[in-house]
Amino acid sequence: MKYVSVFILAIWLPFFLHAKPAEYTFIADGEMIEPLFLTTEGKTPITGDVAILGIEAGICLDEPGLYRLETTENSLWRIDEDGKKHLIACEIKGDNNPLATLDDEALKHLRGVILLEWPPAIVKQLARLDLTRVCITLSPESSTSDKTDVLPQLPASTTMLILGANCNWDKHEPFANLKKLKKLRFFEMQGRHLESFDFSILIELPLEYLGLPYLESTDTNTTATLEKLTTLKTLNAGYCNYIGDGAWLARLKNLRQLDVSGFTIVINNNELKVVPLNLAGLSELPHLTILQATGQHLQSLPAKKMPALQFANFLLCKTQKEMIEAFAKTNPQAEVHIDMNAALQKKLTKADRLRVRSDGTCHRDKKEEKTLYETRDSAEIAKVLRDLVVDESRSGDHCLCCGTPTLEFYVGEKLIGMVGVHHGLSLRWADSPWPGDGVLTKESVEALDDWLTKCGVWLPKDERNKPKTKK
Repeated sequence: MKYVSVFILAIWLPFFLHAKPAEYTFIADGEMIEPLFLTTEGKTPITGDVAILGIEAGICLDEPGLYRLETTENSLWRIDEDGKKHLIACEIKGDNNPLATLDDEALKHLRGVILLEWPPAIVKQLARLDLTRVCITLSPESSTSDKTDVLPQLPASTTMLILGANCNWDKHEPFANLKKLKKLRFFEMQGRHLESFDFSILIELPLEYLGLPYLESTDTNTTATLEKLTTLKTLNAGYCNYIGDGAWLARLKNLRQLDVSGFTIVINNNELKVVPLNLAGLSELPHLTILQATGQHLQSLPAKKMPALQFANFLLCKTQKEMIEAFAKTNPQAEVHIDMNAALQKKLTKADRLRVRSDGTCHRDKKEEKTLYETRDSAEIAKVLRDLVVDESRSGDHCLCCGTPTLEFYVGEKLIGMVGVHHGLSLRWADSPWPGDGVLTKESVEALDDWLTKCGVWLPKDERNKPKTKK
């Protein structure tokens, strides 16, 4: 089983969603894994947040601790200290419907349900669950048999809802039933392409987490509606096309995390126009700890110190670098990323061991991976790092290849960074603040060629001639 997110676009998902577990440890089928966390309070996941793992379903997190998991084709089990297994997530499709057969005691352990189909009795079956602790994921088929383009009516006690990777309903307003979910606090639509969405149906809901979709059509009142969602703690508005100049974001006083990556384009008289973000008002958000604005066109940033801020990412921003540098100087308590190369060098500079292995940084099969070269020579490692220089003006895209080989950097036995080489021309830094692949400079390509060839790892020129699949 490969542990990938329901969201293929996780490659560019914001850094704050890839929070490293501080007190949560996950071991699945005997192998330690790091899930994709969707968090509300900050970088570190807490009880009630959501993790994507196993059968690609979101699960609601219990208290921090060790999660020993076992997976099957359509189920995810947690093994307790006594060795007893409990079903914590399952798929509903065809004859596979554990909700129809499990007793109340077994249902208490469920934390995630992914609905691939919509059986007639499913509403009553879901109502038996403690939906304050269960995340529901809907797939494209999760609808009534006669109306496949309308969001089905979920139990009124639903608190966590994810639209799956292909929930791209094109009916004008298929979401009216959301109004009845008066306890909904977590709603993830990020990455979905929808014709439109009436955000007014969310105003009276107690939402703490919201991932916005991409909309084919919007109206001029969209941001006036969004600014009324004042209970939000996390807003993922990355790559959305309707957030305007962003000044309204300052009215979301409870925000802890904000992603506004990408840039807003509006059509005016059949001409595309980029709208720079006015983020000066974010200084009025007393709880904001994480800000993602990669690739944005920025008009302004807060001039005052933001005491709660811990992390800000402005990589590949289309703005005056001096403005971001001034922001970083005003907020010395925060980790502020301005330069892709500086971020890479700072993270890996203490490495005292370098391993080169086969294959890339995603879709891994560790049993098949091989160590191609390894060194603990500090001078050699330092030179390799110095030679890993990317040209930001050409960086930020993402090919669909997994890459090969991968450079693993360690301090002692601790892995501190994985950098995959793609076609001998670019780098993909796993679990990093980079918003996309970094394209190597000509000099770096030549240096990497020379070093890897001397190590007997590959023939770089042959790799560069392989066909590339662009995203």
